[in-house]
Amino acid sequence: MFLNKFAVLTVEEPQEPEQEQRASPRSQKLVKVELVENDEDEATASYFGHMFFKAFCLFQDLHNMRAFISHTWSEYRDKRIDLVNATLVTDSALQLARDLAQEVVDDWASSTLSPDDNIQDLVFKAACVIRRILPIPSAEIGLPYNKHMADVAEWCYLPTWVILGSSARVLQDNHLPVFKKGYFGIYDPKANRAGMSLGQKFNEDKILLQLLPEFCMIGTFGIRMPSSDSITKGLIEFRKTKKVDPWLCFASHILLDVHHTMRYNTLSVFDDLRMSGLRIQKSLKTT
Repeated sequence: MFLNKFAVLTVEEPQEPEQEQRASPRSQKLVKVELVENDEDEATASYFGHMFFKAFCLFQDLHNMRAFISHTWSEYRDKRIDLVNATLVTDSALQLARDLAQEVVDDWASSTLSPDDNIQDLVFKAACVIRRILPIPSAEIGLPYNKHMADVAEWCYLPTWVILGSSARVLQDNHLPVFKKGYFGIYDPKANRAGMSLGQKFNEDKILLQLLPEFCMIGTFGIRMPSSDSITKGLIEFRKTKKVDPWLCFASHILLDVHHTMRYNTLSVFDDLRMSGLRIQKSLKTT
């Protein structure tokens, strides 16, 4: 049988000495603590957080649209849809994207930030701070941004912002910009873009955007076109305003994506466009 040897013991509560219990009134001090909350700082942080959140949502929506447009043109390349459907989907998405981007741009311009601050540049630098990477360009491979932040730069359309910004600095009224042939290199549509480095991809984009003087010529000479798409209208307007906004960067990147998707199949696009025109003309004559 087990016997608890400590069962007969009693437990007494410890008591403080009387000297500690009777503290002198002179040694007792009342300290008044006042908690001050800076509502202004909290409101400012909340406001800027809201602005960056809207910018994040915008770029994410543009990213989803870009993926859908690229998929649409890959279906056209594979003869699953016709040219009319591909162009209608692209232009409708560009118009929707313009409305979304304009709302964010207007909110950003009315904020307490400097109106000259670029949304894309600020979002990119904020991402660099989060990742603890310095926003130093990787000039050794020909990039105007850090190669370790290439995914974010592509996501917020920083490459096209850099190219369009450099083009805006040379635009003059009543003058046409001229690119020296082969200055950035020669475009090879048969090259494998997937196997290119980041610097080679950026250089290929610069070569393709040597098309900008063509759009400037339309605006300078006032060439009237029976119909015009959103990209053409945007680039003609860019020649006048010389302003680069997120939508223009997005539209320019869509132009590049179409070339990257079609590659050497771009000649078939002209043939399909000509055949579509002939069918429309024939249908008008029969009616």
